[in-house]
Amino acid sequence: MALFATAEEKEKKKAKKKEQKFNQLVERYHLTDMDYEDYELIKNVCDNMTGTTLMELGVALSLSTKAEDQIKIDRLASLQEQNWIIINQLGRLNKNIKELIELNKKQ
Repeated sequence: MALFATAEEKEKKKAKKKEQKFNQLVERYHLTDMDYEDYELIKNVCDNMTGTTLMELGVALSLSTKAEDQIKIDRLASLQEQNWIIINQLGRLNKNIKELIELNKKQ
């Protein structure tokens, strides 16, 4: 039995913890009827809101922006991704409405 976890084990543990937090979010807001692509977008929004994206962290450190400004940038990026989720959902609704109209015309 090893005393220290390998990098792979640490990464798996981190991914599992992240997945659990995401599942809690899905349950909390009743997002169970979403498509897989939307789940990916939601995960990105969650990452932006918690500031866990490494790329943004590197950019924030390299540009020496103020912490307040970086928080605003992260929040705006999250809102943008949320808008894409809404657009996807509205597109599906529109498609379903068109199908219902066509079914009613046939009857």
